[in-house]
Amino acid sequence: MDADKIFRLPVYRRFSDLDPLGHVNNVVFYDYLQEARVQVLQQLGFAQMSDFSLVVVKQEMAYRKPLLLSPLPITIESWVNHIGNSSFTFHY
Repeated sequence: MDADKIFRLPVYRRFSDLDPLGHVNNVVFYDYLQEARVQVLQQLGFAQMSDFSLVVVKQEMAYRKPLLLSPLPITIESWVNHIGNSSFTFHY
């Protein structure tokens, strides 16, 4: 894995992503990150391997401001921050 490369993925918000106040639901943010993670793994050639498995051990997020519905995509930037013997760490 290239630990210095930043991957960018546009993600479109759906009406079903919204909570009753019109904000993207906090849980949906993790769906967006999962989409980015899968795309990165596919680009790196890992998602096509039949014997490759991935377990997400820890996720945490700092919410800075509400995300509202818009026809414009948000861009998720992700990169591999650390590569160990049997694990790696994504940052977004």
